[in-house]
Amino acid sequence: MKRLARIYAEALTEGAMKLPDPEAPVRELEQLARVMHEAAELRTFFDSPAVPAQARREWLDRALTELGASEPVRNLLALLVENRRLGLLEEILEALREELDRRLGIVEAEVRTARELDVAERRALEEVLEQRTGHRVRARYHVDPGLLGGAVVAIGSTVFDGSVRSQLERLRARMLGSQLQS
Repeated sequence: MKRLARIYAEALTEGAMKLPDPEAPVRELEQLARVMHEAAELRTFFDSPAVPAQARREWLDRALTELGASEPVRNLLALLVENRRLGLLEEILEALREELDRRLGIVEAEVRTARELDVAERRALEEVLEQRTGHRVRARYHVDPGLLGGAVVAIGSTVFDGSVRSQLERLRARMLGSQLQS
């Protein structure tokens, strides 16, 4: 099923890349996925063979019009409903995020800090990370009480350790190294 979800996501990505905001379909699908997750009766409606295909299409068209969904999302959802594959929505959304990020040059960063960072501090950190990586950065922040200060950032398998503990350990190693040379 992952392969099928990836095929749908790649097709949606093609359409998304033609939009003024290529990331809009992600937000639209996230909104729909939340609704589908919270409303079991809605999932039953779309999955039931007793509900005529025309009724499913009409309901979907009205709902997507109200939401202001983009054309690529409307086309994808119509296809999923027609083929009774709406259950793939979460997997498609995950594959869509990955493919859009790849095409838009966005990398995910996990940032651990000793305290909550304000908006200006987050933006400054993201700018530094963008300069270091050469990519746009989408950061997720977590407070780690085990840190004395500073931040530890993981982007893929690369870790930037700017924590106070790490800085103190480097200083200690340099001091020990200079004592050994004396």
